[in-house]
Amino acid sequence: MNHSKMTMISSGHGSKIGNKMEPAIAAILSHDSIEAAAKATGVSANTLLRWMKEPKFEAALSAARFTMFQYAMGRLQNAATDAAEMLIGLMKDKKSPLTVRLNAAQMILQHAKRAAKAEDLEGRIKDLERKLAARR
Repeated sequence: MNHSKMTMISSGHGSKIGNKMEPAIAAILSHDSIEAAAKATGVSANTLLRWMKEPKFEAALSAARFTMFQYAMGRLQNAATDAAEMLIGLMKDKKSPLTVRLNAAQMILQHAKRAAKAEDLEGRIKDLERKLAARR
């Protein structure tokens, strides 16, 4: 994810932190090490580590990480349709090697089974919630 998206993700976290701290959050999220994040932010690694122990900074970093995770999950969910189409295409492509077609079919069946189990569990949970609500 690029720096501008990281800045957007790190801002708006709801807690008030210093002006140097917001870019530090974006740097932590986009660099592989504290040292690299500190260098990109223009502060020492020790300062960054100290900030990371401050409750407001820690909360803002946690919120930014969660937002970044939600963004990533949304992207994966958006790509799921393309992935499903690819698997179906591979399974149906008579020109593909049999092993490729069989692997695609196996993956489709595995995911369909997991989805059916998840739907069943969701239905059972909703039913239990309705029964519990009716008791109250």
